Amino acid sequence: MTAPLALTMILGGAPPTQFRDRVVRWVARQLRDRDQLAVTLLDCVHDSPQLPTEAIAARLDVADGFLVLTPEYTRGDPMTLERLLDAIDAPWAGKPVALIGYGGDSGGERAVARLQERFVARRALALPEPLCCADAYGRFGLHGALYASLGEPLRLARLIARLELCARALRAARSARPASVDTLRR
Repeated sequence: MTAPLALTMILGGAPPTQFRDRVVRWVARQLRDRDQLAVTLLDCVHDSPQLPTEAIAARLDVADGFLVLTPEYTRGDPMTLERLLDAIDAPWAGKPVALIGYGGDSGGERAVARLQERFVARRALALPEPLCCADAYGRFGLHGALYASLGEPLRLARLIARLELCARALRAARSARPASVDTLRR
């Protein structure tokens, strides 16, 4: 049996709110029963200012892939995740990134589109077809329940399956030919 994939779930955007936590809890519930994933959490608002850049880079470097949750940028500190991308370049290279946006009518589409471009610039594999959860505040319960689904459970399952597939393939490529992956990090 192969080792579980090291997946880092990154929470970007505004400071923690009941709104953000609703979506985060729902995603965490969907990941809970996946034995093939070892999920760690990086909260850009709490962890970025508290930890030195080198410590965050080390945490990101051991990840096989990333699952990024971001609100539509309307309030709070919208640039925290983008500042992290500016400060830390190498750990993203040659690794897949799945994006989940949430918000009002757009479901975070603009923020996700912007982040996809930023991750591609960091030589990461930004997966197509991100999950955007519209009207999240009214449809996600306080404890991670989803009311009035618009297909999010199936779309999230597909997104995670693509993330796992790409992460396994790229992990195998990094272990078979580490020199070629190192050229991506330059």
